[in-house]
Amino acid sequence: GALERTVRQSGLPLGLPSAEPFPKAVAAAAEEGDALPVLAWLDAGGCVNAMSTEEDVRKGRPRRTVTGYTLLMFAAASGSEELVGVLLARGAELDRQNSNGLTALMFAAISNHHAVALVLLRAGADSAIRNNSSRVTGGETALQLAKSIGSSDFVRAFEEHGRAEEEAAKDAGRAAEEEAMRRGEALLAELEAEAEALRRQLAEARDHAEARATAAAAEALAVAARATAEAKAEAETRSAAEARAAAAEERARQAEEVHRAYRSAEEEARRAEEARQREAAEAEAARAAEAAAALEARLKLRQLNLSAQRPSEGELKARDSSLKKYEAARRKLVKLGDERERSALLAELPRLNLSKYVEEVALAVAEAPLKLKDVVPAAELCSLMHRTYATFTQALEPPLLKAATALPPPPPRPGAAVASEGESERTARLLRKRSALRLLFELVAVGVLPSPKRPLGALRDVMEEDTASAAEATRSGEPAPFGNLQVLQPFVKYAAAEPLLASPPAHAAARAAAGGGNGGGEAGGEAGGE
Repeated sequence: GALERTVRQSGLPLGLPSAEPFPKAVAAAAEEGDALPVLAWLDAGGCVNAMSTEEDVRKGRPRRTVTGYTLLMFAAASGSEELVGVLLARGAELDRQNSNGLTALMFAAISNHHAVALVLLRAGADSAIRNNSSRVTGGETALQLAKSIGSSDFVRAFEEHGRAEEEAAKDAGRAAEEEAMRRGEALLAELEAEAEALRRQLAEARDHAEARATAAAAEALAVAARATAEAKAEAETRSAAEARAAAAEERARQAEEVHRAYRSAEEEARRAEEARQREAAEAEAARAAEAAAALEARLKLRQLNLSAQRPSEGELKARDSSLKKYEAARRKLVKLGDERERSALLAELPRLNLSKYVEEVALAVAEAPLKLKDVVPAAELCSLMHRTYATFTQALEPPLLKAATALPPPPPRPGAAVASEGESERTARLLRKRSALRLLFELVAVGVLPSPKRPLGALRDVMEEDTASAAEATRSGEPAPFGNLQVLQPFVKYAAAEPLLASPPAHAAARAAAGGGNGGGEAGGEAGGE
């Protein structure tokens, strides 16, 4: 087969596949690049990194054993990009070597399968690994092996991959340098503005200090003048006059000391203010950077959802669609508010095929007891389902709208005795209503729901409930209950601070600031307009 021809070209000892640890049929299918038998064997419990043992039985050579062949090596030798991709997705080790030192990348090099080589290189295959060939001291790399046997397509693909990686690194470096320059210029402008303000404050403080010094000097001169007049008037008491003059000079000296102390205190105050303003500026810059990063991430998520690239039917069939796996996922959905369960579910979904259970998953999300802090992670889960199953969003919206507009039990009348169970039920339903309304608009913000028309209708229904109950209470002379106040109040705060729910100009500005481009313009415009 392909593996045998590959090893012959390499000049290394040739062996035939043994029956263990994977069946001959699986080995033959892998050599031919047939993914279905290999997948069936793996789904039945086969290990993707299992290794086979082969024996060299060629005439004229002593019997020897070659170990360490893997399914990925068979697939690379066959040239099947599909089978290589499936095995990598199942966790196949890229750089495992057989006892001759050959890796899957070397089998692709020997067979001149440049497309498979690109798949392995982009997945992170180590091209510096050397085999046990006796033709080169220290062994040969995949590239040296390809050149030695004339695999020109592989050599070109290897060189193109190297050039692409080098160009990507240069682009990333240039982008980082431009961003650093932009931020540095902005910070320099802020520091210059702060320096100008500090210079103005320093000038004002200097003027004030000079005025105080002038007043102190004038006072000292007045004291000295009085002392001189007294000395002249009392010539017979010269010593007393001299004493008064000395006292005046002492007061002048003390005034100067006070002036110097004032200048010193003023300088310390200026330095303290500069330090405080510098710390405040750094903290504000950090908060702005964090907010910009969060907005950019959510804009990227919105773009992914608005232009969802869903897996093909074949890719979904390759995933696990068993009832057992679905039941395990459903139990995690019921505990969607638990961060650990939610994280486990997000990690597991890309490996599952839930096409038969889309409606059940949507209903479980709509009925999950969420807190407000769980809404954004829940929206991420809905985004993943939306980008995987085309029917998920239309299955999710009706039960979520129903949960957001469900009427809670009426509040107790003043002075009426209410059972604690009834009040607890009312509180639980209001909390579920609050999280459902918030999740609806979060799904609009990240592009899962393309239009806010129905969520806005639900919001209007919630507001009209309180309007109607207030009117009824007014007619009956009772206080208005405003039962949905704890639903509406946090929603208003959220909507006021959410840039992705802003008017179209502000929305476009936020998308441009985060590098969103023009993708998904029609859906984004509709959401902003509504």
